[in-house]
Amino acid sequence: MKSRGALRGMFAGVLAVALATVPAVSAMADTTDGNWWYDYYNVGQAHAEGWTGKGVKITVIDEQINPDLPVFSGTDLTVDKTSYCDDPPVTAKVSESSVHGSSVAALLIGNGTGAGAIKGIVPDASVRFEGYGTLSCGGVGEKTTEFGRALQAAIDSGTDIVSTSVGTSALSKPDLDVLAEALAKGVIVVAAVPNLSSQSGSFPAAANGVVSVNAIGEDGALQSHDGVTSIVQEVTVLAAGVGIATIGDEETGSWDSSYRAIGSSGATPLVAGMLAAAKQKYPKATSNQLIQSLIHNTTVDDHELIRDEKTGLGYGPASLTHLLAVDPTQYPDTNPLLDKAYAKPTAEQIAGAAGTSVPTPSEGASAGGPSTSASAPPIGLFIGIGVAVIVIIAAVVILIVVLSRRKAPSGNGGNA
Repeated sequence: MKSRGALRGMFAGVLAVALATVPAVSAMADTTDGNWWYDYYNVGQAHAEGWTGKGVKITVIDEQINPDLPVFSGTDLTVDKTSYCDDPPVTAKVSESSVHGSSVAALLIGNGTGAGAIKGIVPDASVRFEGYGTLSCGGVGEKTTEFGRALQAAIDSGTDIVSTSVGTSALSKPDLDVLAEALAKGVIVVAAVPNLSSQSGSFPAAANGVVSVNAIGEDGALQSHDGVTSIVQEVTVLAAGVGIATIGDEETGSWDSSYRAIGSSGATPLVAGMLAAAKQKYPKATSNQLIQSLIHNTTVDDHELIRDEKTGLGYGPASLTHLLAVDPTQYPDTNPLLDKAYAKPTAEQIAGAAGTSVPTPSEGASAGGPSTSASAPPIGLFIGIGVAVIVIIAAVVILIVVLSRRKAPSGNGGNA
């Protein structure tokens, strides 16, 4: 994941402690095949069954891209030429920004040619690229930042899913209004978490309703840097991101070179692609139900819904196979990610953007119903209290049984 420059604050959500329950990332991770994730997630099998993201619109919000690279030939790629920070989103120059943005987009729709030979997880999806360029627009203040403006453009284009592997240290109030609008209109926002505790850029990943993603290696272990495991307590899911091939190499200055990237930047578009494949297969599912399915169906095996914040596993490693195997329409049509510490945007903001309201207890009463005296509570009230007590006792017993049977999710998402 890339941070948007020195004007952004320090990220405090990544703890500088070792993860005790999963092994350290292998020192050989950078020498493995940069496309190991393709077989790891049985992508070829999903494509053979027809789940290629066809008909799904994805917007990538990043820095720069070279759309003329061979890897994008024949793909449905559109680049918005808007310059958000007086810097062009399109360039043929090899730089950290252009290699990053081009590689992220290729992980979604790459055709497997050129440096890195990246094959996209959803090659038939329609991808729109919104680029910040290499410059920062400055402080947040009360104005819409480059993120908010790019997200608004994505909403206006009719996108289904947003994937962003760059982040900022804060969101402005107008940014939050745009994010609330996106969630209200059913746009799934998938964002990378910072790779290091010293790296800025916790947003939009830390915002309510957003699917946040951290990276694992082929061994299923969380990414690690200089012996320190990257733990983000509120992460949603994990995905392949260690030792992933890039297109181009800024050190050699050539688009014909490739190296093995490490981080959540690569993991994020893979999760976005999984959601796109599931959306294609289950077109009647809402965006909220797709997110519900993503967190319920991590790893390859069925399991109870478990959230592990202490060791940074979140709801577990995302699984393309498991996600495609389960009909999301069985889950509630509610976003399960509205409980983050940042607490914004609120459910009320999202409901307001949708033109609805969050029900209050008084809104459940029937208009024109019989009134009751404050000095003489109805008999039904006492009956209701008795029933409530019984329900609470039963719930406590069930909770004890469930907690006694809980098992932490495995860090290994292999063959997912």
